[in-house]
Amino acid sequence: MKSKFIILDQKGNEFSVDVKNWKKCKILDKFSLLRVFVRNEVAGKPPKGVQSAHIEIMRKLELVDYEPMSDIGHLKFYPNGNLIHDLLREFAFWKVAYPLGCIKVDSPPMYRAQYPRVQEICGKFDVKIYKVIVNGEEFVMRPSAGDLGVFEMLSKAVISWRCFPFSVFDMSHCYRLEQRGECSGLKRNRYFWMPDIHSFCLDLEQGKEWFEKISYAYDELMNALSLEYAFAWRVVESWYPKLKKMILDILKKAERPALIELLPEQKNYWIMKNEYQAIGADGFNAQVSTVQLDVENSERFGIYYVDQEGKKRGCVIVHSSIGSLERQMYAILERAGKMENQGKLPMLPLWLFPEQVRLLPVADRHIKKCEEIAQELEKNNIRVGIDDKNQSVSKKVFEAKKSWIPYFIVIGDKELNSDELIVVKRELSKADEDCKKNMSLKQLISEIKQKCQDMPFRPMYIPREISKRLIFVPWGE
Repeated sequence: MKSKFIILDQKGNEFSVDVKNWKKCKILDKFSLLRVFVRNEVAGKPPKGVQSAHIEIMRKLELVDYEPMSDIGHLKFYPNGNLIHDLLREFAFWKVAYPLGCIKVDSPPMYRAQYPRVQEICGKFDVKIYKVIVNGEEFVMRPSAGDLGVFEMLSKAVISWRCFPFSVFDMSHCYRLEQRGECSGLKRNRYFWMPDIHSFCLDLEQGKEWFEKISYAYDELMNALSLEYAFAWRVVESWYPKLKKMILDILKKAERPALIELLPEQKNYWIMKNEYQAIGADGFNAQVSTVQLDVENSERFGIYYVDQEGKKRGCVIVHSSIGSLERQMYAILERAGKMENQGKLPMLPLWLFPEQVRLLPVADRHIKKCEEIAQELEKNNIRVGIDDKNQSVSKKVFEAKKSWIPYFIVIGDKELNSDELIVVKRELSKADEDCKKNMSLKQLISEIKQKCQDMPFRPMYIPREISKRLIFVPWGE
């Protein structure tokens, strides 16, 4: 028996998708991202011979690079890439997990291969398991976050019915022995950071509530990362009528239809899962986040609670992955590549730009003024650089544009005695025309803070002065 595919829109209308004649599903003409996803996943016809845009970008912006001394799929992060990585990690906890009331834990990256629970969980990954021999004993490196460490931890915990619902957050570094041809930049790696949430619920109804709550949190994540995505669902067909209303509520909130795969039978621990599938500039899709409704693993792995009558019972588990930090970076950079393909100036979300403002002094006598402005910006949690190199203004402007700086300002004699600045905004500029706005420093600060809102902040990991910075990837190499 094969799966059935349908498109479900926000009004509850269903449109059948024929695997062989998927183009006949006319609703796909209105939703380009979903159409690409259906082409790739249902028809199995992704584009061929197309280079991912993010690989060039990650080197061009000195974010991430390959490391020849390490195993394939293990990347090195330059300071600016490390900053973005850390901001995403803080977002995962403070903006997603913490508001959900998660308990934060941590667990080891390696486990004894002969331990029964390890064999059961790692068996599904099979050939993708990293194995290490220590003192003659075989260990496996954790293939995914949460399941190994969290399940073992909770199987030994004393849990009362009063504890429910509760969620556990685990930010883990994971290892998967992907095939050499599968590893590609930040998209698929053998080593990556995975923030996971496991929510434990008394019953199915409570599980559905948390599935919905976490799905809304992940929709906000996609918006914060400025990601365009296609919505995919996998549902056991016999469960679909019971779960359709909840699916519709989530689609309405996300303001988009979804491809739903109806599975003829339950083959996994979950009866339903959704996937937030980012579409890259190369026309491929990659899952960022996912939420899964699990009705089996509690008793399977010995996770029980004591009910009001003192009896031991299993529970429902909502598995959810915020998405590996590397995959999030991939999706962000691919979106920038897509903007470039469309003739727009590529951008990152402002709160993630390693350098948000750059000041360009015309001459050395203007550097002091730049430092005064920079200090005020830094007081307001804005990352700022000063191009103090001994070169022409036109060269400084070129380098600011090359580095994708969101705001840059030339500081000359006029600005020494004026509160008004001429700010070049990348977001509103074109390749052949700069968008220049007259703004006070106060107005600039207010605009940046409003756009970044309450997103996580960290200061720059590199010197403020351009002349003091290392060049990790020479331009044009």
